[in-house]
Amino acid sequence: MRNRLLPLLLALILAVGIPASPALAQPADIGVGLFLESYRTLREESLFLPSSETLLHGADAGLRGLLREEGQNPASLSALIVTGDERGDLEQTLYRIAQAQTLARARPIAVVYAAISGMVAALRDPNSAFFSPDALVQLNNRIRGEEFVGIGIVIEDRAGQAVITEVLEESPAIESGLRAGDVILAVDGVPTAGLSLERVSQMIRGAEGSEVALTIQRLGVTAPQSVTLVRRRIVQRVVTTRVLASGIGYLRISQFNQTSSEMVTVGLRELLDQGARGLVLDLRGNPGGLLDASVSIASHFLERGVVVTLESGRGDTIAYTVRPSAPKHTGPLVVLVDRGSASASEVVAGALQDAGIKLVGTRTYGKATVQGVYRLRDGSGLRLTVSRYLTPLGRDIEGRGLVPDVEVATGGALIGSPGDAPLNRAVAMLQQSAALVGVASR
Repeated sequence: MRNRLLPLLLALILAVGIPASPALAQPADIGVGLFLESYRTLREESLFLPSSETLLHGADAGLRGLLREEGQNPASLSALIVTGDERGDLEQTLYRIAQAQTLARARPIAVVYAAISGMVAALRDPNSAFFSPDALVQLNNRIRGEEFVGIGIVIEDRAGQAVITEVLEESPAIESGLRAGDVILAVDGVPTAGLSLERVSQMIRGAEGSEVALTIQRLGVTAPQSVTLVRRRIVQRVVTTRVLASGIGYLRISQFNQTSSEMVTVGLRELLDQGARGLVLDLRGNPGGLLDASVSIASHFLERGVVVTLESGRGDTIAYTVRPSAPKHTGPLVVLVDRGSASASEVVAGALQDAGIKLVGTRTYGKATVQGVYRLRDGSGLRLTVSRYLTPLGRDIEGRGLVPDVEVATGGALIGSPGDAPLNRAVAMLQQSAALVGVASR
């Protein structure tokens, strides 16, 4: 099986290089190779196995959308007639890219980006996206857990709208009350309707200390809201630990990036050294991250067996099993989850629930697909859904999520506060556990 099934969500960056066929007509811009590389990657790696016709119609929509965004008539572009002859249809599309480059005011490479973005949009998958070189750098920084300047949000194009899908902790965004699910209607008074996601991202980014005003629409709120934020340097803090007054250890993971596994190892060791009598693992609000990190972290709490199984669109499967990990905590454990627990956090929670560990909170998000990140030849990139995953007992939670063993809503209390009902319930369960005598931690 190919190794490209490895990543999950914001995952590995894999280099792919598919040379353009010299027999194909080429636009004047060197972006021909980039377009063909993207096309082949989408055709061969996407879980959805899109047809050539689907992708080329998507590229057509992307080109026409760019011309429309510039206030030009999309009809000035020659009509696309897909014949089923892939080589001929690609030649036709490359000719149309060259034609659009002569019509558009945007840079030639921006026209190619529009065609690639159109192909990705044609997948109709909210978890697949195209990234410009600058946006891919930002993504890589988040994957590595490095500092970056911004307001602390992740946005994606959903049905033509710029939607916030993640709000980072200790960021201007979370301090201003922004939430996942908020739709960005305007940036500094400029409407985002009809703009590409990359254009919206560029408008939000800026120098450290500068201000940006967002107009957002929130589900359930009639009137749009205006929020002004100050861009600053953000350091991602993804793991927090403490021993509660009850003597129970508390370990919260807010994201699975390249630093998470090491930080959990350190934090868990400190909790056990402090004599924690049982442990609460808090995955609430955790949108996911790296598959490798989720498997490593789950391995701290499982003795043996499968953590997660991946299936590709072509039927290939690969099982990730428990890894040798130290320290191990196989004593009393309760896992907290909520609607914000998704993807990689559901991998961990699902594996632990299948092993008999109780989940407390509310139903999880239900994202059981796996994404790979592919770096293209010019530094831009694609994030594609490449497989789906199953829990160790074979459960497919896509669209359904994990149902907690004990359902407890937060009631609006802050996570970790004295009024945090799910946390209080988890602590009570651990205190009542007969297994607290002779905790099996080492």
